[in-house]
Amino acid sequence: MWALVPGVQEFAPKVEPSQQKSTTYDDEGWADSTVTELAWSIEAKLAHRCHPTTGVFNAALVKLRLASETFGVPSRVHVRYYDREGRDEGYALVTWEPDGGAADDLDTVKVTLTGKGPRKKITDPAAPAGGGTLTLVLPVNGRRYTIAAPSAETGLAVQTLVQSAAVAANGGEVDTDALGDAAERDLYRDLQGDAYDQMLADGVTWPALKHCARVAIVWVVQDKATAERVWASGGDPSRLAPNRQQRRSGGASTTKNPASGSRTNTRPAPARARRKRR
Repeated sequence: MWALVPGVQEFAPKVEPSQQKSTTYDDEGWADSTVTELAWSIEAKLAHRCHPTTGVFNAALVKLRLASETFGVPSRVHVRYYDREGRDEGYALVTWEPDGGAADDLDTVKVTLTGKGPRKKITDPAAPAGGGTLTLVLPVNGRRYTIAAPSAETGLAVQTLVQSAAVAANGGEVDTDALGDAAERDLYRDLQGDAYDQMLADGVTWPALKHCARVAIVWVVQDKATAERVWASGGDPSRLAPNRQQRRSGGASTTKNPASGSRTNTRPAPARARRKRR
């Protein structure tokens, strides 16, 4: 399970090449070099804060700190990040360096992730899957409403709410700071965009609008094929379960849904969080 790393104040990924001299007589006196190795790393400054009521630190920060203090496989973390420049994923070793400071300073820490092996490109974890389809079309009362792919910020907010609900359902500790950031947003409007305003203008009922929003949430956190099944269920969970014959035969139909696509993991890594004192 992916966990969001909160409190990022500075974030600097980089790739450093190792170059070896490869000059020959054919270069006619000009120096030549060849890249023989690439090393990637990330340097980040994080606000290290605990929950104001429980005193518990965020699980992702605890994971990074513990990885920096151990050996072997547990010292390796699986990370992914994305920004305006690209999206990457890989395994890394962790260096955890508290900044220290005066009594009235915020508790911050410098975290260095040193790449262990290759860093690979990934699709945007906050974008809906579905074979590259970037719109969701929902028919309501004879009219088709087109919902465009939300922004990364809205996608992250949706994922935070869904993940927090799952953690709470399992009796876990919810990151109330991150949840508060997400809850402050008008997610139904942000998620459905112009379609939301169109549905209000057309007098769409509240149950229909809410069902459209729930289908869009499934689209963001899972994929379009799953969203279409939720839409077809009309909001009835029992209609999502496979029938007895499907269970006996092993589950899924062999007919490929043209709207389906490969599933991407939907739990991204770093995001901004408000600075607060411990």
